[in-house]
Amino acid sequence: STALAGRAISLIVKHLPATVENLDDPDLRETLALASTLAGVAFANSSVTMPHTIAHALGALLHVPHGQAIAIGTPLNLRFNAEVCRDIYCELAHYCGIIDDDPGRQAGRFIDHVTEMLRSIGLPEKVEVPADAPADLAARLARNAMESTLKPLLWTRRDVDEEQLTQLFEQIL
Repeated sequence: STALAGRAISLIVKHLPATVENLDDPDLRETLALASTLAGVAFANSSVTMPHTIAHALGALLHVPHGQAIAIGTPLNLRFNAEVCRDIYCELAHYCGIIDDDPGRQAGRFIDHVTEMLRSIGLPEKVEVPADAPADLAARLARNAMESTLKPLLWTRRDVDEEQLTQLFEQIL
C-alpha cells in the first residue's frame, strides 16, 4: 500500500497544478486518473484515515463537497500525525523529490509542500460558516465524525478523541 500511495502522491504533486491549469489536456487528466486508481488500490488494502472522517462530517452538516473537504482535512491530518509519522512522511517526501538530510525537516517540508500545492490550485484551508451556525458547531462536527465514520479514526496513526477532533474542526471553521 505504501508503494502504491507513494506513486499516487508523486503523480498528484507533480501533475495536479498543471492539470488544473490545463483541464482539456488528456495526457494530464490520464495521469491523474492513474494516480486516483493507484490511491484507490492503496486504501482498499489499508483503509482511509482522518481526512475522510473530517470530510464526512463537513459534507453531512455543512454540505462541503467531499473532495474539497478531503483537501481541507489533509493538512490537518498531516500536522496532527507528524510526531508519529515522520518516517512515513520522509518516505512520501522521497517519492515527491523532496530530499533533506534531516528527517524532521524533510517531513515538515513534505507537509508544507502538500499544503501549498492544495492552496495553489485554489482549494481552501477553511470552511465558510453559515451566519446561523450554532456556537458549538465544531463540537457537533466532531460528534458527527465520531458517530458516523469512526473507523478511519481507528486507522489514523495517532489516537484521536472527540475533544481533539473538536479542536481540529475549530482550526478550519
